[in-house]
Amino acid sequence: MLQTLSPREETAVHRQMQKNAAVACKDIIQEFVACSRDRTVSMAWACRTQRTAMVECMHQRTKEDDLAQAREDYLRERQRARRERQAAVEQKDDQI
Repeated sequence: MLQTLSPREETAVHRQMQKNAAVACKDIIQEFVACSRDRTVSMAWACRTQRTAMVECMHQRTKEDDLAQAREDYLRERQRARRERQAAVEQKDDQI
């Protein structure tokens, strides 16, 4: 069965994927932050290596395949939550 996400859900999935990528790239991001701290214009060339590493790390974890997997995970979780809610409603109806 084909299931689609609403625009709101699609945005939520994308944001979660970005957060997961940021967690996975935490050390590399921290290197860039440390390099860029107390710099203004010179950051552009002084931190180029760290920025490139950070962008590459994030890119490796936010590819279309990763987004497709995140969508599948979201749909699976949504379906599980619906089943649990339905079971709770049925259980409540049985008690009445």
